[in-house]
Amino acid sequence: MAQTVSLIAPPLYIATAILRRNPLKPFSIKRLLNTTIGYTALGAAAGAGVGFVRLMDESEPAILARVEKLVRPSPLLV
Repeated sequence: MAQTVSLIAPPLYIATAILRRNPLKPFSIKRLLNTTIGYTALGAAAGAGVGFVRLMDESEPAILARVEKLVRPSPLLV
């Protein structure tokens, strides 16, 4: 989710900066980077929340199986 938000945030910021044309807040790279970092952090928090809610009703063996599946190296990489 964080990757998706960080992909969407910069063009959205540029579009709003161009459409607003506020002389007190002109377009700047610094604001673009700050916006991207902020929205990426929000996306990461939202993704963690979604993952937490999805796994709340899972049993402990099912969660451990998921963790093992994530940690186990792929046969393609070995």
